[in-house]
Order: sequence, then C-alpha cells, then structure tokens
Amino acid sequence: MVPFWEKYPLLKERLEIIQVNLGNLCNQACKHCHIGASPRGKRVMDEKTARLVCDKIEQLVPRWVEFTGGTPEMVPCFEYMLKRLAGTGVRLAVRTSATVLDEKPYSRFAELYRKFGVKVIASVPDATREVFEGQRGRGTFAKTLRVLERLNELGYGNGQGLELELVYNPAGPHLPPPQKAIEEKFRALLGEKYGIRFNRLVALTNSPINRFKRQLERAGKIEQYIDTLKRNFRPENVESLMCRRLLSVDYRGRVYDCDFNLARDMPVKGCENTFFWEIDFDDFRPEVSCDEHCWACTAGAGSSCHGQLDATFDATSVVKDYYGKQLTSSADLKTSCCTASAPPARIAEVIRELPDEVVTRFYGCGSPIPGVLEGSHVVDLGCGTGRDVFVLSKLVGPRGRVTGIDMTLEQLEVAQRWRPVVARQFGMKRSNVRFVLDRMENLDSHVKPGTIDLVVSNCVINLVEDKELVLRKVYRALRNGGEMYFSDVYCDRRLPEPVRTDPVLYGECLGGALYWQDFLRIARRVGFADPRVVERKPIELQPAIKAKVGPASFWSVTVRLWKIDGLEDLCEDYGHVATYRGGIEDCPDGYLLDQEHFFEKGRPERVCGNTALMLSSTRLAPYFDVQGSFDTHFGLFPDCGTSIRREPDDSQPPPAGCCC
Repeated sequence: MVPFWEKYPLLKERLEIIQVNLGNLCNQACKHCHIGASPRGKRVMDEKTARLVCDKIEQLVPRWVEFTGGTPEMVPCFEYMLKRLAGTGVRLAVRTSATVLDEKPYSRFAELYRKFGVKVIASVPDATREVFEGQRGRGTFAKTLRVLERLNELGYGNGQGLELELVYNPAGPHLPPPQKAIEEKFRALLGEKYGIRFNRLVALTNSPINRFKRQLERAGKIEQYIDTLKRNFRPENVESLMCRRLLSVDYRGRVYDCDFNLARDMPVKGCENTFFWEIDFDDFRPEVSCDEHCWACTAGAGSSCHGQLDATFDATSVVKDYYGKQLTSSADLKTSCCTASAPPARIAEVIRELPDEVVTRFYGCGSPIPGVLEGSHVVDLGCGTGRDVFVLSKLVGPRGRVTGIDMTLEQLEVAQRWRPVVARQFGMKRSNVRFVLDRMENLDSHVKPGTIDLVVSNCVINLVEDKELVLRKVYRALRNGGEMYFSDVYCDRRLPEPVRTDPVLYGECLGGALYWQDFLRIARRVGFADPRVVERKPIELQPAIKAKVGPASFWSVTVRLWKIDGLEDLCEDYGHVATYRGGIEDCPDGYLLDQEHFFEKGRPERVCGNTALMLSSTRLAPYFDVQGSFDTHFGLFPDCGTSIRREPDDSQPPPAGCCC
C-alpha cells in the first residue's frame, strides 16, 4: 500500500498549539506509553531551557500551550512555566496522569490549576477497575477517582469554566470505538456509580511506537496491528491531522511535528539542529515528517491528542436512530437483508408462542439457532426486541441461561416488557433470561472469560465498526468446545467510502458489510481457525439501492465459528471416519453440520481432522461416533474451499464428506 504521505504531502499551517514535553519522568509506567515514561525517567527540562521556551511562546502567542510528559508535575521547572505564562493571554492545558495529584508533593497543583484556569486533561484508560489497573497497576483506579472527585470539588467539570477532559485509549491492538459511545459509557459508569463529572472525553488510537510497539512485537501482533491501521485508512482524515497545526517541543528545546514524532526522535524537516527559540516562524511551512506509525492518526474516525478527527459519521448513532426510531416493523425495511427465510420447525413452533410486538420488530437475516442446547449458557449479540433470546430461552430449558445484549433502548424496552410474560407462558417459575443495554464490543464487561457455550447474532455484526474487536471478545468469552453461530451480510468486494457511510445503506446492513475474504482473515486471526458456512442466499436490492452500491453483490450468510484446541487453518487428512448416530431434534435421518457436511444417519463418512474435532470435542459428541487419531497425517483433505460464491444444487443436500 502506497504511504498516504506520498499521495497527500503534508505542510505545516498556522501554529495553534505549542505542546511542551517536559520529559519522560512519570509516577507510572503504563503499558501503552509512547514516550516510555516511568519513575526512573532521567530526561527532564532544566530551568534555562524553560526560560528560553517561555520567551519564545510569549513572542508567538499561540492559542494553546499544552504541557505534557511524562508527568509535568514532577518536573521542577513546570511550576515556573505555569506561573509565567498564566498572564500572557495564552490558554494553558496540562496532560496529567491524574494519580500524581494524589501524591503529597504534587497534590498542590490542583489548586494552582484552578487559580490559573488551566484545562486539565486526565488520562483515564477505562471506567472499570479491572481494565484500568491492567494498564496502570494496582490501586491506580482508586487514586484516580479521588483526584477526579477533588477536581470536581474545585469546580472542574461542573460548567463553571474549568474544563476537565478525560482521555481514553484501547487496551489492545484495535481501533477505539466511536468517541461519543465511549463518552456515554464513561458518563454512565463514573457518573452514576461515583458521582464524577467531566466536560468531554476524547478517544485516541494507540500509536505503534516505543513501549506499545514492543508489547505488540512480544505478542507477535505488530504486523497485524499495522495492517489494521492501513486497512482502515480514510483520506478525509488527512486534512484534519493535528501535526499540521501543532508543534511539539522536547525537554532540550528541539522541535517535532507531534508528540509521536518526538518519541521516535524524528525532528521537523530542516530543523534537525535548531532549537525552538531559534526558529523564525514568519514563514514556517515545512513538510511534516511521516512514517509507519502515522497510519494510526488516519485510521477509522482518525486520531489526535484532541480526540477523533471525524465525528460526521457515527455508526452507533446511525444504528440507534434507524432501529430505535425510524423502523417500526420489518415492513419498513428497504432491502431483503433483514428478512429471514423460514426457520426450522422446532424454532417456528416457539416463535408462534411469542407476542406479536416482539416478532414484528425482528430484523434478522437468517436463523442462527443451532440444535443441542439444553442446559447451555447462550449470549445473543444485538438481540433487539428479544425474539431469538426468547426462542433460546425455551430451548436451553430451566437449567440454561440466555443473555441478550443490545444498545438500542427502544428495542430493549420491548424485550424487557415481555420478559416475565414469556417466562410464564413457557411454564417457568422465574425467567432464565437477562437483557443488557450496552454495545456488543463490551461483551467482556458482562460475562466471564471461558464461560459461554454459544454466542449467536442475527444480522447485527455488520452494524459494528470494529468487527475484529467483537470477534476477539466472543472468542475470549467462549469455553473450549463452544461456538459462535450467527447470520450476517457479506459482500464480494471492499466497499467504497460513500457506500460505507451512507446512513440508509448502513442501517439496511449493506454499508457495514465486510468483504467475505476479509471476514475469513479476521476470524482466523482472532483464533477461529476454520470458519464454516451453514447457509447463504443472495440479497435482492431495490433499483434505488442498487444504484447506490454499484456492482457489489451481497449475501446473507449463516456461519459457524468453533473455539476448539487443535483446529488448523486448513482441512488436513488424518484418516478420521464419522457416523451420525441420530438423536438430535429435527434431525431424525441426518445432520447438517455446514453446507459441505451432511451426515446421513448410520452412514460412515471420511472427514478431515477439523471436522472430527467439531463432532467429538463439542456438545455434538454424544450424537456421533468418530473413529481415528491424529497419529498419521495423509496430507490436505481433498476439495477444500471457503467461497460463498459456490453454487451447490439447492435441490439436493450439500455433498457429504468434503471440507469447506
């Protein structure tokens, strides 16, 4: 992929922000820190340099001066710079670890910030203790809460002109969710539980440099992360990049296009041997220095020290509006994406027992409910009004549990209203269902790792921007032998930006549809080594919709993703033979594992090693006799393929004994 900076040369514009990095001394050593700061940091700005920097700032009078590090409060010259610049008309901001203000030598700075009207930008990587302390260390969450409470007492975050901004960054190698959604979550968790108030939250994309880069390299994920950033590049973000209007000054007085370039020791072009106070800014328009880490600022919604660059398209808001306010029933849909084919008899029978309101507001594109579920713990991602949750409730029985997660309040209100009624209708003393109002990306906040037997989802994952994050969370939640069984919309190519961000196309499950091969890559990358297609059907588009999407073709596909130790990324032949014993409901004469594997009752079939594991190491094991071992390898199993374009004869069962 051609680097974007070769196609879109970046030049400095009028400087609005001078960011003064006081060094790498910090009271913490965070895992994601791009500066590599720690309590052992030795590089700090001295008093002479501080005076020269202040002299130049007073001459320039930029809109903002931001102090960062490290932790500015720990650097001796910081207080001098703060007091000197406070009366110059320049707006001041400090990027703080927050926890440092809970330590006696530095707690006095909170009062100084109030006195001089300094904007406080506090790094708060998560609103939950577990994730927060995973990045920052034990006890840091409680310290941060105490500091935020004190800042609130001083007037910060209360609409009194003292700004408190929180900074969020993902815990792992993935793009952050939409900034608005994270802000809503933080307001709910910090506000309702602890009474914390703040003005704004900004979401940053982790830059693959320094400590975070080494973390990725140790995990063998650096190339994967860079590829994620490149695949999500959006050219419209280039215009808003912070490096065009910001200058970063390090502890020595050297200048950089941004703090990330400072961490990489990539000085401003033409200023390699020049100090900040020596530069003539009257005609200062150097070309910005770029490298691989710069993809982080242009991926997805874009990223800067001041948050996401493009808030014009917010998939979360689009989905909430479309499914919560615009659609009142499936009749309002403009495509066949969310109209499923007839469900199996066992499911259709349960659906007939459900309230009309629950059924008519169902927007699925398949029937992602497999068999053999009694006693299982199941999660439905994007459950809507709860149709599939209620069906699953009856199928898992009183010993099982079903959790439905959805972010659309209007949909969940319907589900909650009918929850006790459906339980009584099914003859249960108490409901085995719970509904959670949240984004599916937050699955791990509601279930423990390795505890779920089955995750289902019906035409919803396409509505999520970070699909890889969802699959990672699902993989972590599943126990070994568990599966994700879901329906979704896929297409035969990567869609152009106008299609991906069209609100109607996105709401109709087309704009967010993944290119099928990209889905396979993502699934395998997160651990689902052998994705299996159960069913697929082409999606019919109205002429007006077809005109918008162009030549792209779309399918509704039902997929099985198994989490099984030992699965390989190709179907290998170890000489296994499998026979269906019968006994699965609705499958008296044979069982369809996927579109390439139909097992007639009593008839032995040769299978690959992966299929053997799926039949012997999961809830299907009591219904199959699998013979053979992994002692001898006979090569690749014949007729191996995963294309959704394959066109089997729909009048006949899918061929048996071959791999998909």
